[in-house]
Amino acid sequence: MASIPRMQRLFSMFPSGMAGAGLLILRVCSAAVLLVDGRVYPLEAKSIWLLLFLVILSGTLGIGAFTPYAAAVGCLIELAQVWEADPQGAFHFVEAALTLAAVGVLGPGAYSLDALLFGRKRISFSAGRKPADRQ
Repeated sequence: MASIPRMQRLFSMFPSGMAGAGLLILRVCSAAVLLVDGRVYPLEAKSIWLLLFLVILSGTLGIGAFTPYAAAVGCLIELAQVWEADPQGAFHFVEAALTLAAVGVLGPGAYSLDALLFGRKRISFSAGRKPADRQ
């Protein structure tokens, strides 16, 4: 598990409550936009493999697995589509890329697979039990 300290360095914390819910909504919406953009405005290589890749990438974003990496790849995909789009479409792709960049920078939040796998653990000791004295 040598990758856990490296992954923990990517996030300052995994916020819960309203902030965590907001990050969950942001992640799910970004994943949906990435999937719709790949389906409606396909890149030059129109293939089932690209669609499968986008489904997997959107799924990992949606559940919050390896969020910074998935968001970075999604951001690059959205930016790659800017060159193929008309000026109005280009604005949409830039906006989607910036949203994915925000997801990558902010992190997945407490309601994600990343928080479950890489989040900090709380250890609590029971106050009622004392160690036995050695004689």
